[in-house]
Formats: sequence, structure tokens, C-alpha cells
Amino acid sequence: MKTAYIHCRIPFSTYNAFIVEHGRFTHVGHAQSILNQPIDQVVDLEDHVVLPGFNDAHMHLLGLGYMLSIHPLHGFKTIPELIETLKEDTRPLIEGRGFTESQFEERRVLTKDDLNQIAEDRPVLLYRVCGHLLVVNDYAIKKVIETKGEP
Repeated sequence: MKTAYIHCRIPFSTYNAFIVEHGRFTHVGHAQSILNQPIDQVVDLEDHVVLPGFNDAHMHLLGLGYMLSIHPLHGFKTIPELIETLKEDTRPLIEGRGFTESQFEERRVLTKDDLNQIAEDRPVLLYRVCGHLLVVNDYAIKKVIETKGEP
């Protein structure tokens, strides 16, 4: 069954109508062109906003986007391997998340001295896998003190 939905608002679009067939959007356009298609039913949405369906897997979409923009730290076997890889990052802020001390041959948490080896002229912020521990380099500490005062 083809159902035309007309007179709606679709965010970030100039279109105001669409066709759904077997549960899927098959056409999007202006009401006049949609009504020229072979359809079985017409639903007037009376200028309501239409958004795509969301299947919430409770992934915290903004957090997921942020995680995709920083370094994943879960695959490193040694701390020197992590340091050498992150040294290649040329961004003004180096961020990563996902390490745990049990992954490293050294069996210890990262320290600011480790992060100082990555960069001395820009901040380095690395989160443990749980997100409850943040390790930063001396540069990041200096910038916090400059902007916020002594802790």
C-alpha cells in the first residue's frame, strides 16, 4: 500500500510531502508532485513536523559522535606504543579514551609524564575506558591554572 503524507514540515528541507510504501519512504517532494504519483491513500498532516524514525539503542548520540572524533585507546599493548602513535597527531588538542592499565604490558595507569612525551606544546587529555579517570599533560594543567587560577 502506498500512502501519501502531505502538508507537513520536514526540517532542513523545502519539501512538504512524502510517500511511504511497505513501511519505507519511497518519495519525498512537494505535495503537488507527490499527489501526481499512483497512491492508495492520502493523509493530511496539517503542517506538523515530520522526523525520521529513531531506534534508541541508548547509545547517547552526541557522546558517540564525540567518541568517533578522538583516539580510541583500547588496542595498545604497551605505553610506548601509545605514546609514539599519539605523537603523530598534529591537532591543537590531543584527546583519547579507552585505555585500561590491564591492557599494557607495564600494568600501570598512564601518568602526566607519559603524556608529556606525546606533546609539550599543546594539551593531551586521555580518559580511561570507564571515563572516570582523566590523565593530562603538564601543558593542560598549566592552561587550566592560567584560565581558572590555582586549584
